[in-house]
Amino acid sequence: MKKIHITTHANLALIKYWGKRDEALLLPCTSSFGISLTALKTTTTLYSHAADEDLIQLDGNNNASLHIPIRKFFDGVRTRFGINTKFSILSKNHFPTASGLASSASGFAALALGVNSVCELGLSMQEISVLARTGSGSAARSIHGGVVLWHKGQALDGHDSFAQPMFNASWWPELRVIIAVTTTQEKKISSRAGATASKETSSLYPGWLERSKERLPKIIEAVRVRNFHTMGQLAEADWTDMRDVMLDTKPSLNYWTEVSWAVINKIIALREQSGLATYITTDAGPHVKVLCLAPDAPRIQEELRTIPGVLSILESCVADEPTIEEEYGNFIP
Repeated sequence: MKKIHITTHANLALIKYWGKRDEALLLPCTSSFGISLTALKTTTTLYSHAADEDLIQLDGNNNASLHIPIRKFFDGVRTRFGINTKFSILSKNHFPTASGLASSASGFAALALGVNSVCELGLSMQEISVLARTGSGSAARSIHGGVVLWHKGQALDGHDSFAQPMFNASWWPELRVIIAVTTTQEKKISSRAGATASKETSSLYPGWLERSKERLPKIIEAVRVRNFHTMGQLAEADWTDMRDVMLDTKPSLNYWTEVSWAVINKIIALREQSGLATYITTDAGPHVKVLCLAPDAPRIQEELRTIPGVLSILESCVADEPTIEEEYGNFIP
């Protein structure tokens, strides 16, 4: 029997993914572009067994509600590939789960990589990206390290909606993302529900899609030539647009807390008053991600530590590719 140990990293979107053209297949309305981050790590162990059901442990607990999408993912795998086996899954996020740090992305990326190895499916990385996407859209990006482009695709069956690695982790070693963690609680409105509501009710949504499409080639070029200011400006503009879409959704979506806004205002003030090269992005959650270069990282962390309510500060580099280790033996679930 083969047991697989996988380490993946959440991928922070600089050009955002928010809303789907197909809810069942998790096909995005727009392409997205992101960075896999060392500080947002998921470790997963996976193996097959002969029990009657999948055995799942996530972050040391057996919360059944968190297991539903995982069971749905494996039911889809069994149907698609004609596999009858059940699986034991032990997964741990080394950062807050379900709170806006893309834990589902790194988690489902690990499951897709793991099941391909355990069951010897022989899938290409493009096919693994498509498979991961069926569990969580952003997982399509998290099967890679480095800087990644997720193509929205055009096909109705989603075969051309996959992630493509653009630049490896060593491409821009000075690039940093500082994450201000503001809560350990799960968010009340899931990203999936929020994005659907935005697409259906926000009058600003179509305009954001068009501007996001225009920003994409510009930010890819900025990373290619390591132009930090252009990259940061484009990323912050895309976040600002997405934030406005969320707030314009009916009912309004406000994923941020007073602490989140205190962090955002602090970073803006630092940039305006001292000329510090730093830019802001967030996702559907209260945590704030600050883009900067390595020499400025200590100053930013020092400033963020003065804000009441910031629980921890994570400094992240660009992550390497996921790792997969094999172990052989007789494993009892």
